[in-house]
Amino acid sequence: MKLLLLILTAALPALGADDMARGLKLKGEGNLLAAEAAFERAVKANPRDVDALTQLATVQGWQKRYGRAIATWEKALKLAPRCGECRVGLARVLFWNGERAKALERLDQA
Repeated sequence: MKLLLLILTAALPALGADDMARGLKLKGEGNLLAAEAAFERAVKANPRDVDALTQLATVQGWQKRYGRAIATWEKALKLAPRCGECRVGLARVLFWNGERAKALERLDQA
């Protein structure tokens, strides 16, 4: 049983990479709902994958799922506090959500 768990744990990053590639393809095709699902699987496979989190937050924001996008950008920033793309992405979604002062604050930090 322990060996099976080790094998499955070792395979998770590879599964996340497949989902990441699938998500990027779907995003490029404009299939945002399916892209979001693929990026969610990639994040589930590797919760510390900042690239997967940024892609997930981006498609969430594009679909006007602002609360989810803000939470996802904040997760990415906790993992990568110096990520300028993450700060700008968060600012963009805050702006879209009508939180102008917070958006400007995040841009100043970027």
